[in-house]
Amino acid sequence: MTKDEILEKSRKDNKGMDEMELYTIFRGGSIAKGVGLALCMLIVFLTDTFGDNPTASFGAFAIYWGMYGTDRLYRWLKLRERFDLLLAIGGFGFFAAMAACYLDFLLK
Repeated sequence: MTKDEILEKSRKDNKGMDEMELYTIFRGGSIAKGVGLALCMLIVFLTDTFGDNPTASFGAFAIYWGMYGTDRLYRWLKLRERFDLLLAIGGFGFFAAMAACYLDFLLK
């Protein structure tokens, strides 16, 4: 096989993307989750320091953990790694806890 044939086969296997594109997408998602967590922590810090209503911090973390659980569930569905399933369950568990706290404060 020539180099072009190998690249064409790889693109077909990876739905039109080469390995560098796949790695970039994967790495971008990882960085985005880290930035999302840092922003949630900043919201918690600002809410605790300057505010008297913690609903914003619970809401922010509910969104983050929902995104994290969804990401890990998708990875588990594609790769069938048990660790990803455990992290997905944990992420959705944290989401449920944060959402419950958020709703509790809203309904008081």
